[in-house]
Amino acid sequence: MKAIALFFCITIGIAVQAQSISVQGNVTDSNNQFVPSVSVLFVEAGLVVETDASGSYEATLDEGTYTVEITHAGFETFQQEISVSKEQNTFAFALKSTNSNQDLKDVVVTTTKSRETEVALLKDVRNAEVMKQNLGSEELSRKGISDAKEGLSKITGITFVENRGIFIRGLEDRYNNLLINNLAIPSNNPFKKIIALDLIPTDIVGVMEIYKTFNPNLYGDFAGGTVNMLTPTAKKSQTKINFGIGVVTQNNFSDFLLSSKQNSVGGYFGTKTSIRELSSLYGTKPFGFSLTGQDAIDAFPSGFNVDNIKSPVNSSYGISHYGKISDKLKYFMVANFDNSYEIRKGVQRIFNLGDGNYDNNFYTSQYKYKTQLSGLAGLQYKHNRGSISANVLMLKSTESFLQDQEGYYNNFVDNANSIIRLNQYQDALFTNAQILADYDLTSNKKHQIKAGFSYTKTNLQQPDRNFIRGTKVNSNQVQLNYGDNINFLRQYLNLDGNFHTSSLVEYNWIFGKNEDLKKAHRISVGYNGYSFEMNSTYRFIYARNNSAAVNFVTNINTVDENIQNDLWANNISFKEESTEQYKSRINEFVHASYINIFLKYNEKWEMNFGARAEITQRDIRYRTLGMSLSSPLLSDTSDDIAILPSVNVKYALQENTNLRFSASKTVTRPVLMERFPVEYVNGDNTSELGNKNLVDSDNYNIDLKYELFPTNKELISVTAFAKYLENPIERAFRTSGSSGGQTITYFNAKNALLYGVEIETLFSLSRLSESLSDFSFGMNASLLETNVQVNRNTNNLENSDERDLQGASKWLLNADIRYDFTTKPTQKNTISLIYNIYGDRIYAVGSAGYDHIYEKPFHQLNAVLTSSLSEHWNLKFSVDNIINQNYTVELGQDNASPILEDSYVLRNYKKGTGFSIAATYTF
Repeated sequence: MKAIALFFCITIGIAVQAQSISVQGNVTDSNNQFVPSVSVLFVEAGLVVETDASGSYEATLDEGTYTVEITHAGFETFQQEISVSKEQNTFAFALKSTNSNQDLKDVVVTTTKSRETEVALLKDVRNAEVMKQNLGSEELSRKGISDAKEGLSKITGITFVENRGIFIRGLEDRYNNLLINNLAIPSNNPFKKIIALDLIPTDIVGVMEIYKTFNPNLYGDFAGGTVNMLTPTAKKSQTKINFGIGVVTQNNFSDFLLSSKQNSVGGYFGTKTSIRELSSLYGTKPFGFSLTGQDAIDAFPSGFNVDNIKSPVNSSYGISHYGKISDKLKYFMVANFDNSYEIRKGVQRIFNLGDGNYDNNFYTSQYKYKTQLSGLAGLQYKHNRGSISANVLMLKSTESFLQDQEGYYNNFVDNANSIIRLNQYQDALFTNAQILADYDLTSNKKHQIKAGFSYTKTNLQQPDRNFIRGTKVNSNQVQLNYGDNINFLRQYLNLDGNFHTSSLVEYNWIFGKNEDLKKAHRISVGYNGYSFEMNSTYRFIYARNNSAAVNFVTNINTVDENIQNDLWANNISFKEESTEQYKSRINEFVHASYINIFLKYNEKWEMNFGARAEITQRDIRYRTLGMSLSSPLLSDTSDDIAILPSVNVKYALQENTNLRFSASKTVTRPVLMERFPVEYVNGDNTSELGNKNLVDSDNYNIDLKYELFPTNKELISVTAFAKYLENPIERAFRTSGSSGGQTITYFNAKNALLYGVEIETLFSLSRLSESLSDFSFGMNASLLETNVQVNRNTNNLENSDERDLQGASKWLLNADIRYDFTTKPTQKNTISLIYNIYGDRIYAVGSAGYDHIYEKPFHQLNAVLTSSLSEHWNLKFSVDNIINQNYTVELGQDNASPILEDSYVLRNYKKGTGFSIAATYTF
């Protein structure tokens, strides 16, 4: 850590010593009218900047002499030599019309200014009234980033771990939030708060804004951060076609187990066949119905059979088209499909709470075939006073999942040849439609209004999730019977998001004596909120003996024939034994009004302060064990009002240096399935159980940030932050019951304190040597300390009165180095080397005298080459996970009783190193 701290100091020192001069001015015409959207070229620096709406420009240059060139439609080419120094840094340029007799007021020049370039986004960060970070499509493309998840992992303080979701400032998924175009959206998976970001390819992303501090127009439900994804704006007319292939060591061209129901052309594209559905003979609610003979064969023609194939290459395909119907009406369409084969092999264990031995001890092999389909269509209309746009976004993902666990369970060491096979198909669908509008109520733009509305439907299904549990006889043969409660169990889980609507309306009044609207005061008053409803059904079908126990030995991959023969002989039946908890429903809405006042006292001081009043109502409907299926659902309701104030202060120390301060209060609501009273059961006696008694967390936040912009492409920032959380939500493990096993569940701790520092730097290595002018370096790091106070009187799972916060790493580091070079005038190339690492963090809180379960540090190194081969062709070559380290989860060393096993490792596997190549053709 000392080396990291020293590196920070050296980096900041180099940047500060090499500070350049901030140059500014404006461009006017012969009538002394300001000219917007003019490109100003500083020839010797190779730097182009653009004038804003008021004709002003800003640039950062070293001291010296430069030739300024301006070429703009309707004007003569302008050229002038200037000398830049600390004493002389303001320059005004006047353009002449190509026709001196023409009234320039009649010349209309239409331009499009991209908000998605790196320079534009960095300028937006510098001038922003609040703290934020930006990531745009240009940077995503240059770094060869394929999806939103990969892009966000390059942001300071953000990490991802496998399927655990997004971590911001050490706070995991539940503490963060995602908006699309400032509108709330649900997750496509109720086990996660945020939609799976690897489903969002970069070509349906325009800009991602990352807020780690609260402002009243944001939803108050976050403590780590809010990501606001802005969909692309209409570009010039063009069409892109892209395709790619990839292989991963240990994954592709290997023996791969795939459900026979998915080993088809339809399965390749992720389609779900009707044989995955629960038979209609079982009705819409359980009543202990049994199917025997031909009805059962028709209802379950297959399900347990598995094909052993060689996994082929991963592939991806995409097309995007941007066009215009008129100068004011533009449209775009984007569609992508990709698939992948994943193999994960390693140990999977849990400890028997109390005796220091393994309860489950498996060597696990997992086979995942995943497909992802995404589509985005948009229509945008712009006029003199505003704009209106409509978007439709569709995300569909499927996963065919086979898992073999070989070893023993429930501490039955004498049967170490047990095998449990899980055969699961998951289908997640997310469909979202939005309409957005903004309008200037007055021609002077001092009264503005914007509005938006979003409608979303989601569905997550795990149909025919089935288990086989028996004893392995040899490499392919297993001994099975129908009496085991897990053997031949079929589960049917359906989580149907009936609707999710969100809306916003905001009025802005710009006031004050300053004619430059960007420098005037402003008051924003608005409303935003959402409502949703979700139903869940979870049904179980068991294979039961009709008379004496039926035992047999068979090939584990082809058991359907045995099942059908026993059905014909009436030896077995398929009987529904769903519990009274098979059905649940949740309704929730959040309504919020807010006010924010922006005051700009002078060139140096800015301040905004305001508050948000957020009303939350929630109703959970469910049954408990022992209730009648005909009895009405129980109702658990809550009604909360949260007043969430915030203040943000910005002080410009110099033209290119800001000091910022922020303080606020926010809330955290549990992830849907953390509160839902549904137990998600696995065949190895492990489960996940929601806790309907969870309460929301109250979060108190404070940030202090220093940011320096040496040039328009460089940045140094240091942020100190602290958070105090009341009733933080935590994950813990406990014994499933008298039969052993383990249940993951959730509870509220008493309070938590976390504080830390974030450092980010981006600069050209020409500052070290001119020979390195084609190299640039980016790095960000976080250091974090946490302390949780526990109320052991209300939570007997805990071992001590205080500990670290579950899910928080004490440190993390992201770094990348980039080399830009040209081999031909039309061939530009970029090579990037990208590295990520995070520190230990608690996966689940310790219980019954056992230490916590920890995720161990994971090093990841990627390399990307992008090349524009010609005007039409672009090529990308990537090598991912070069280090290929073990991902490891293990029990800590601080246990009340001795551990009698040799290893503390509970889960480990390697992902493999990936090689991929992708080509894009533009026309």
